[in-house]
Amino acid sequence: MLNPLLPPLATAAWVTAALPERRRALAALADPRRAQSQLGDEILRLHAESEYLSAHGVRPGEGWERARDSLPPRRYDELAPWIDRIAAGEQGVLTGRCAAARIDRFEPSSGSTAAKKLIPSNPAGRAALARGVSAWIGSLYLRHPRLIGGRAYWSISPAIPTTRTAGGLPVGFQEDSAYLGGLSAWLVDQAQAAPGAVSRLQDLAAWRQATLHFLLAAGDLRLISVWSPSFLSLILDRLRLEWEPALRLLHDGAVVEGLRLPASPRRARALGAVAPDAVERIWPKLGLVSCWADGEAAPGAKALMARLPGVTLQPKGLLATEGLVSWPLGDQHVAASRVCVIELLGADGRVSALHELSEGDEGAVVITTAAGLWRVRLGDRVVVTGRVGQTPTLRFLGREDKVVDLRGEKLSDAFVAGVLARLCPDAAFRLLAPEGDDPPRYTLFIEGAYAPSPGELDAALAENPHYGWCRRLGQLGPAEVVRIGPGGPEAWVHEAQARGQRLGDIKPAALSALKDWRARLNLRQN
Repeated sequence: MLNPLLPPLATAAWVTAALPERRRALAALADPRRAQSQLGDEILRLHAESEYLSAHGVRPGEGWERARDSLPPRRYDELAPWIDRIAAGEQGVLTGRCAAARIDRFEPSSGSTAAKKLIPSNPAGRAALARGVSAWIGSLYLRHPRLIGGRAYWSISPAIPTTRTAGGLPVGFQEDSAYLGGLSAWLVDQAQAAPGAVSRLQDLAAWRQATLHFLLAAGDLRLISVWSPSFLSLILDRLRLEWEPALRLLHDGAVVEGLRLPASPRRARALGAVAPDAVERIWPKLGLVSCWADGEAAPGAKALMARLPGVTLQPKGLLATEGLVSWPLGDQHVAASRVCVIELLGADGRVSALHELSEGDEGAVVITTAAGLWRVRLGDRVVVTGRVGQTPTLRFLGREDKVVDLRGEKLSDAFVAGVLARLCPDAAFRLLAPEGDDPPRYTLFIEGAYAPSPGELDAALAENPHYGWCRRLGQLGPAEVVRIGPGGPEAWVHEAQARGQRLGDIKPAALSALKDWRARLNLRQN
């Protein structure tokens, strides 16, 4: 039986361990140019002997502010030949050869429609990520100290089997807490509502059963941290559907796929008098939910929090597979100047360093990491919302690299997300996708109380001059709007899973390139 003192003690130890890095991160906010220059210099020293730097004329000992001019911003595809060599077993390609620099595994990217990408990982890169997590965790718990008093649920997705590249390097982590490494990972496991072993369950039904069991058992649950709000919404939906069998399992206990689900008869009897929708009675001490809440995740976050009365929402910062770009500090998302070198590529082609940015500036994120990603474009667009100290705060706008282009219309996810946020901000689910062939058209599948008219949608999309031109020429048919019943978010999740994404990593999107969403949503063709 769990000692009730262990989770608070483990959490307190984790927070205490995070405080020194929090202090360093806060001190760095006063001078982002210095923080970024120092970090860039460290990364250059670590990888001074790499083939990539040599090929671009960067000399050993050269400082970051000079070397960056020799390293052009690149998309992942342009780095792919170098990464392929590492996957085949070479070292010293993008990184140095010392233990901290060597690539020792890859992380699969959670891209939307592109083929799976392999993101290099090494000890230095994971140490940088841990610095950003420590700054966030220290600030989170100091701002909300009551969260220390009980367990937390950190997103645990069903396992994706670890594979290996041709050169023998592993791809992926088994457990989400493994990203933290060392002592922090152990402390997180002790404070978890659901043990890390749940993430090793590859069967989705078994994973769902175990997740519900451990969450129901955690009457002291204080914090829930997930990525997509739809991830938690689907768990709550399943809880309502499987309430009675879940309570029986909680009362009796079981072994599922080799994992023991302990019996908690007293907790089961207490929940027997509670309705499955009464979240405030199931977890009376739940104080905060951390999840995505910007861009296309905003409607889902709003709908989720309506089901959690009295619970605080903390929108997550921008964390890509490639690196941590921003972390929550109070009500802002401050650039992670001690984690990776961050730049913005503007519409005019100019690349600006953090200290050169002003409020209102928008651009595509470019990062340099200790794991050997040199000025890589993430495909994420952000806007500068202000400053903490002298360091910019950022808000995620949408993806820049997700474009559907059937007839030259060039609709991007970021543009469509803005249109839908304006036309139907409160929709529980909204997805624009192409349909038909002669001519093709775009259809908005929407779940919610209000839907725009086809004419309103068409006019808003025509604000994109390429779309408007295609419509005037008859290359695209008029837009349509199709109302759907409940199930849109789940259909989106199932599609993303079928394409190899981890459940906890699935991001909402405004635009899909797939043409058969009527079939996926079980709708009759008009």
